[in-house]
Amino acid sequence: SPRGRLDANGSQYLDGELESLANGGQWRAVVDFSQVTYISSTGLRVLLAAVKRNRRHAGDVKLCRLTPPVLKIFRMAGFDNIFSFYETEQQAVEAFRA
Repeated sequence: SPRGRLDANGSQYLDGELESLANGGQWRAVVDFSQVTYISSTGLRVLLAAVKRNRRHAGDVKLCRLTPPVLKIFRMAGFDNIFSFYETEQQAVEAFRA
């Protein structure tokens, strides 16, 4: 669950967490965006790299609880064609079971 701005500085935490999960063989990740106020191109690149890596291992990255301004950025960047968005964490987790 990242917080604040996912820009050049703030994206490092998310990148480290997603990489740590992958290094541990966890290829399915849910990222809760409820505390994220902004995402830059750097943050988008971190997520894109993670989803590509995870999908190569039959996994994925699902996003939940996006705030309207952050969701708008995803849509403007065309990332709504790459990621699935969920209202709740539970819905994102259940999507892996489907």
